[in-house]
Amino acid sequence: MNVPLGLEAWDSAADAALPEALANLIEMFPGPAFLVDGDGVHMHGNVIAEPLLAVLDSLPLDAPLRRSLIQVVRSGKSVQRSMKLPDLMPERVYDLSLIPMPGDGQPVSLVLGRDVSVERNLKTALISAREMYKSLVECSADFAWETDARGQFSFVSPRGALGYSASELAGSPVARLFRPAADEIDPFQSSEPVDAHEIVAERADGKEAVLVASSRPYFGAGGAWRGCRGVCKDVTAERRQAAALARADERERLLGGIIAAIRAEVEASDMYDACLQRLVPAMAAGGAIIFRWPHAAGEGPVAVARLGVKARDALAVARTLPRDPDGRATIEMRSDDDNWLYAVCGTGKAPLGGIAVRRDRSRETWNGDERNLLERVGGHLGIALEQLDHREELLRLARTDPLSGLLNRHAFESELKMRLERFSEPHHAGALLYVDLDGFKKINDELGHHAGDEALVRVASILRTGSRAADLVSRYGGDEFVVWLHKTDLDGARKRAARLLSDIAELRASNPSLPSTFGASIGIAVGSGAGLKTVGALLQAADRAMYESKHKGRNMISVMDDAALRPGRGKGDA
Repeated sequence: MNVPLGLEAWDSAADAALPEALANLIEMFPGPAFLVDGDGVHMHGNVIAEPLLAVLDSLPLDAPLRRSLIQVVRSGKSVQRSMKLPDLMPERVYDLSLIPMPGDGQPVSLVLGRDVSVERNLKTALISAREMYKSLVECSADFAWETDARGQFSFVSPRGALGYSASELAGSPVARLFRPAADEIDPFQSSEPVDAHEIVAERADGKEAVLVASSRPYFGAGGAWRGCRGVCKDVTAERRQAAALARADERERLLGGIIAAIRAEVEASDMYDACLQRLVPAMAAGGAIIFRWPHAAGEGPVAVARLGVKARDALAVARTLPRDPDGRATIEMRSDDDNWLYAVCGTGKAPLGGIAVRRDRSRETWNGDERNLLERVGGHLGIALEQLDHREELLRLARTDPLSGLLNRHAFESELKMRLERFSEPHHAGALLYVDLDGFKKINDELGHHAGDEALVRVASILRTGSRAADLVSRYGGDEFVVWLHKTDLDGARKRAARLLSDIAELRASNPSLPSTFGASIGIAVGSGAGLKTVGALLQAADRAMYESKHKGRNMISVMDDAALRPGRGKGDA
């Protein structure tokens, strides 16, 4: 029997075959196998054990591993130990089983090893990966979860979700958060992978939340579906922000279209009409009005444009609106049938007007985007209204005499020409009064030009007060005035001229500083004859009649016959 070196100390003569069997066991063992004595010295080992034995032999006797081996061998008990070989690359780890061998001499133990490096490394990697994913889940703002076959949450990331804690959701049904429609994908209960699917869930406070969900089903033995695992990202804030930006872009687009429509028009009325034609459909409104506030205090609003609203209703609504809304950008009002939204039209100095849009009460109320749009439209309309005011002021200055406020010569002749062309029939006839003040030069010479200007203003006021809306009154020259009496015959013209002389006489009597010669010479021409069809002919006839009054003694009334142009006069007659 060939006994390997180290086994000669084996004290078991009763069974000589045992050492050889042991030797064969050591050699054929699939892992490291060797014998070690009570001093921690190995006696025999197989080839696989050589790297391990080399490390063991290199250790000093007081090394922890050698001391552990010595203690185990001397104790005569079977134990298991792990041994690392850190000097090897990659690091090797062995599970060692120490089995005491029977004998009466030196204690000996059989050491059988198993290379568990791969298992240990895999376990370490799995633990590390688990810790990594656990940390990622805990740090992530996303909502990670797992559901079971019953449709309940079996796992929820520690942060919880949608106002619920993880403990509140764990074990609760998915329906607590999400109830899919009949044809909607359910990422919590899907048997197919789901990627970036958007759903609307319910928060703990009952409000809606928009989630982007991705999930994967998992299966048990035999391929049975057991549930889903996935993550949900709460994108409610992002969707709201995107929606707000989209609404802002839409507002800018609508506002740009309205502004472009306003700028494309020349006439103010066309500007306002173009604005309403764009604004009403953009706001899903049933109608709208634009109005101006008069400059005079106490006067009511004046509608300048309307769409889908009757004129009577438009003014009725406008009269209820405040001129100054106490800093509020928009005001919502309700009538029996309509919801009205009102915005001031101004430029920051003062309200110039307003715009109001109407919607049936059965529809939804006005939202913030619509309020914002109307407010901004009101701002641009305020600029348009201010420009209109400036234009009208320039037109007024171009048409009126700055001292008296009456029509100037050019404006009077232009307006009278249009009147004569428009009302050419005999029953539309009118009369022209040509008024020249008597004694006016003496006022300027003796009292000064300021007194003269004041006298002119007083006479202008008398002419304006005694005239109708359809009449035309003009300061025609320095101390000359003309009055066109609309649809007035000769008899009516005489009465008006006589009343004018009487009013001027009262003015003279109430102002002792005025000279006694202060009065007026008046000429009348009636525009009903064949010879007085033009502005020039009427003015010439009335002027000749006025000079006739001058020649006959002043402060008189004379009439020019349109056929023979023969003067006729009547001193103070009516």
